[in-house]
Amino acid sequence: MLKKENVILFYILAVFGIVFGLVSLVNHYEFRTYALDLGMFNQAVYSFAHLKLNYFTLAIDGSSVNYFADHFSLITVLYAPFYYLLGTYTLLIIQILAILFGGVGLYLLARHEIGSKYLPLLVIFQFFGIWGIWSALAFDFHNNVVAAMLVPWLAFCYVAGRKKLFILFFLLILISKENMALWLVFIILGLMLRRGLSHWRSFVRFEIPLLAAAALYFAVVIGAIMPALANGNAVSSILVHRYAEFGNSRAAIAENIILKPQKTFSLLFRPLHPDNEHGDDKYGLHAMVLASGGLTLLVAPSFLVMLIPIYLQKMLTVDPTLWGIAGQYSIEFVPVIGLALVALLAKLKRKKIAARWQYAAALIIILMTYGSLSYTIANGKLTMWKNDDNINLFTSNHWQPSVIIPVVNSYLDSVPPDAAISVTSSLAPHLAFRDKLYLYPVIKDARYLVLMQDRLDNFIDPKLLPDGRNFNLIAHAVFLGPDKTHVYQFAIFKRSY
Repeated sequence: MLKKENVILFYILAVFGIVFGLVSLVNHYEFRTYALDLGMFNQAVYSFAHLKLNYFTLAIDGSSVNYFADHFSLITVLYAPFYYLLGTYTLLIIQILAILFGGVGLYLLARHEIGSKYLPLLVIFQFFGIWGIWSALAFDFHNNVVAAMLVPWLAFCYVAGRKKLFILFFLLILISKENMALWLVFIILGLMLRRGLSHWRSFVRFEIPLLAAAALYFAVVIGAIMPALANGNAVSSILVHRYAEFGNSRAAIAENIILKPQKTFSLLFRPLHPDNEHGDDKYGLHAMVLASGGLTLLVAPSFLVMLIPIYLQKMLTVDPTLWGIAGQYSIEFVPVIGLALVALLAKLKRKKIAARWQYAAALIIILMTYGSLSYTIANGKLTMWKNDDNINLFTSNHWQPSVIIPVVNSYLDSVPPDAAISVTSSLAPHLAFRDKLYLYPVIKDARYLVLMQDRLDNFIDPKLLPDGRNFNLIAHAVFLGPDKTHVYQFAIFKRSY
């Protein structure tokens, strides 16, 4: 007979699995996923499933770049077999399962550290309410979500002494995305500080070699492999551009971040230019971290070490879309906050604080976490577009599609699967299983244009474009949106030779 706590754990996982699906999978079904980034990742999975190198063709400028030059995410190759079973939903389902898997890892860590039957259940419940999960689910698929959800397992294996499993999760995180290697350096540093520097002899045999391997991997991938694969394309300079305030090369950026600590620290709280309209986003992030359980980080500062590269990555960039709480850029905070909560509850137990106060502390943090989550969802703060259609399950807009989906899908099915096509962003993830897929108005050698527009008076006729004069309209539909005021158009054009 199953233990009661295991039954409760199963129900928690089942309920959140359904809820996460109602966010992510419904968005995809209703054409609220996009060329960047689900379309790009779907095309890569298609290529790897057919034993091909993928070339990212959805760039805004129409350039074609090796996938690994844009995202050195070797783990994407491992997803390829599931493409045959799950189609365009493959990566979204993998992402949801990864989040649930991460919750189980944190639960096992809590059981190991706290020993209580039911406190670990509160830990996993709080974990699933941290905003970073929801903001990531609201915006497509990203491999840093998968990597972040392996961190609780890494920590559990570390404290449980399961070195072989620790190395497995270490490697999976390493190959998830190029910047995860740098994060691993600080994660291992945090774990070492947590264990205590008195164990330095064992660190030399295990932790330090792994730390050095992660640092070397990061340096080689960022400094040599990705630029070589990019072959001079602009994508190789994105990292430098994002941190241009600190230098014009990777070495200069790293050097100036270290040698100019005052400037580095100040940019954690304010933009370089005081009149930047996104300046408050930085304070919003700090407030959200604290309200979502980040107060526990003050009790266990070794976990703050793990967040050093995450804060620098977000706050020092010139790109304001990274500063706030929207999108996938906050997911790395989630496991670290979870680890800190476990550390706090374990500390209360060691100090023999009464169980009722341990539960009270957990419940207060849960109320703060879900309160802040509810507020930010209701105010449209967790999406890049400052609306709640992609995430708020309690509004009709999330459930009401803008077009008649069976009609649009029937048109999409008429597009030959091997044809080169140019598409508008929301159609790209559904049509990405092909070698050549361009983001309209990039046309190049596309045989078909598949377009969806949310305005009747702003539909661009491809014949007005220099490279689109040979296209003929072969399908057209007009839909009245759910609000009865917006009109949506769908059209397919075929090139005539």
